[in-house]
Amino acid sequence: MHQLLRTFLSCSLSCSLSAALSAAPTEHQLMATMADELPEYTIAREFDKYRAQYPFIRPIASSPSDAFSSHPNLVYRRLGQRALRLDLFQPHATPTLAPAVVLVHGGGWRSGDRSHQVPMAQALATAGFVGVAVEYRLSREALYPAGLDDIQAAIRWLRQHSQQYGIDPTRIAVLGASSGAHMATLLGSRGHLPEQQHNGQHKDSQVQAIINLDGVVDLASAEARVFEDKPGKVSYAGLWLGGRYAEQPARWHEASPSRYAGPQTPPTLFINSAQPRFHVGRDQFVATLAQHGIYTEVHTLADTPHTFWLFHPWFDNTRDLVVGFLNRVFRGQPQLQGYRGESFSEERIEALAPGQRQQWRDYLHNSRRIQAQDAARLAAEVIAQGRSAALDAPILDKHNPYQYDPEQCTVEQSSPGPSNSGQSNPKLSHPDRANREQTHCRSARTGWLDQRVVANILSWQTPSGGWSKGTDIYSQTRQPGQHYGVETHYVPTFDNNATFTQIRLLAEAYRDTPTAAVAQGLQRALQLLLDAQFPNGGWPQTFPLAGSYHDWTTYNDGVIANMLNLYQDILADPDRFAADDQLQARVRASLEAGVENVLADQRTVSADSAGWGQQHDPLTHQLRPARAFEMAALATMESADLLRALMRIEQPSDALQTAIRRGILWLQQTRLDGRRWQRYPDRASSLVADPGAAPLWPRMIDATSGAALFGDRDGSIHTQVGAISIERQLEYAWYHSSPAKALDDYSRWQANNSR
Repeated sequence: MHQLLRTFLSCSLSCSLSAALSAAPTEHQLMATMADELPEYTIAREFDKYRAQYPFIRPIASSPSDAFSSHPNLVYRRLGQRALRLDLFQPHATPTLAPAVVLVHGGGWRSGDRSHQVPMAQALATAGFVGVAVEYRLSREALYPAGLDDIQAAIRWLRQHSQQYGIDPTRIAVLGASSGAHMATLLGSRGHLPEQQHNGQHKDSQVQAIINLDGVVDLASAEARVFEDKPGKVSYAGLWLGGRYAEQPARWHEASPSRYAGPQTPPTLFINSAQPRFHVGRDQFVATLAQHGIYTEVHTLADTPHTFWLFHPWFDNTRDLVVGFLNRVFRGQPQLQGYRGESFSEERIEALAPGQRQQWRDYLHNSRRIQAQDAARLAAEVIAQGRSAALDAPILDKHNPYQYDPEQCTVEQSSPGPSNSGQSNPKLSHPDRANREQTHCRSARTGWLDQRVVANILSWQTPSGGWSKGTDIYSQTRQPGQHYGVETHYVPTFDNNATFTQIRLLAEAYRDTPTAAVAQGLQRALQLLLDAQFPNGGWPQTFPLAGSYHDWTTYNDGVIANMLNLYQDILADPDRFAADDQLQARVRASLEAGVENVLADQRTVSADSAGWGQQHDPLTHQLRPARAFEMAALATMESADLLRALMRIEQPSDALQTAIRRGILWLQQTRLDGRRWQRYPDRASSLVADPGAAPLWPRMIDATSGAALFGDRDGSIHTQVGAISIERQLEYAWYHSSPAKALDDYSRWQANNSR
């Protein structure tokens, strides 16, 4: 047994413990010192620990600036003679009340100092947030939940003094590091519970966002306790909770944030080191929030120690991720939805062959750099306008006369020349390049694409070069400080023909009236497409990366088919797209890499047939799911769109010809004749006999059994369409006829590519 020097809680401290601890033993022992305890947690000590392994790192330090006012040593709470203090940094560049961030230092609940969080608080103040580094009682002074009570008191104090320090009391986040991250997540996730259940926390100490820097969120799990229960090793969680897990199991569960994750948990950001120990409970916490539509982000920094936030260059990465998250939550659209975690993380990249890792690291870094630039531009506009949040973007009316609808365009047969085949519309794509189809939207809607509409389109282009979907970018000019799209964290995107449509419209305008502004817009957009391409040739649905299924290689809604079609049109008529020789060369190389990845993604069904799914893993090429009702399966619509794009490629290689033939054979094998899908508003839909019906295909097909699959919003998968909810039967194309066009195109392609 270790020799323990023990003192006891005074009545004033023990009486402050919540009712949750009232059933525990009356004597809560404080361990002031003990054998084998680690030295005091300081930045200098951490630097000494890691500088040999990471010789390039530099410790962070306080950096006063003209961008903010410093208010150090403010007393926010007194407990007898004990004064608890905080350091507050107030930005100068916010004409209105600013969001605040309370920063909680780490140190195993036992040591550390609020000064560790001052550099981050100052960085946040520079970005327009009130940064507050807070002191709290450590386990040498008071057991759980005293430190949490202190942080809650600090939040209440900030709300009480919000006008004095320019704080918006409705927008307060809590950021913690290590054990401080555990405390921040615990405080934020249980802030909605009734008082008697969570240590007397009041409504005015609730927070609106959580930022967790490498903090464990499930203390009671076996994965966490393996480090705390080691014989002869100090358990710092046990020192804080008044005993090891075997002695105080209820308290360990009570102090686990994962227990409280639910519909009232605020938006949450996880930034993790490369040490899996500190990820414990994270994925389940995120999954629970995703079920309730709570916005989350997960970022894992490759090759980093636990205390990465204390050193440059990781501090800079952390700051950018935190600022981006806060801008989205506090200066963006409030109704954030979904999970924004990584479909491929740094851990997965580090598991690749050594020769592949760097290109994927660079890709992720570039995505985050571009994302930060977009967020910073919008935030600067918002601040310059004297507002605390960006303006909502206008939703696009389906009947908006300025909406670009390829189905309303007339099509003329012509000799070889420029085509507009990038849309997932049969009128706009044709494999026979000797008899191209040209699209003339002006003849269907005379003069609508005038200079005013072109200027509007350019005004909605993101700094990164793309556009949104579902947003009226044609009849209105974007105003400074206005969101670039309705779905604020999925801009720019390639979904639903977004970005492709705008590129083609600008190309049409540039063909008729070449201007420098349109040329620059086209070149920026094409640069985005090149930046978005994965190192192995695929493309995500959204770039910069938006997380979750959006980061998979995406065939859904014709993303890659559109990409291949557009690239071919650029190479066929580069002047129309303002593409110089250098840009053409990059597009050609990108097209070749894209086709190679498409061939690698094709999933074999039989010896002679194969298809593609809606999403594939960019690292393994395996099928991946998307939304809850979109399972990992082969997809006939996406395969047909892709085959039509591939059949446009001139002088196809033997490998490409084989892939096309295998894909067409699979469509022929899955074809349903003499049946019609009948949907009803109040009862189950079904296939009915109809000798005159056009050929039909199931949308999703199991890659192994060949059975048609149907998914529901609860994640369940069925083999009968009538088994899913009426809402999903009515609102999703589970059966469709679009592959018939691919079969028609194949007849012409086969005549030109017979062997």
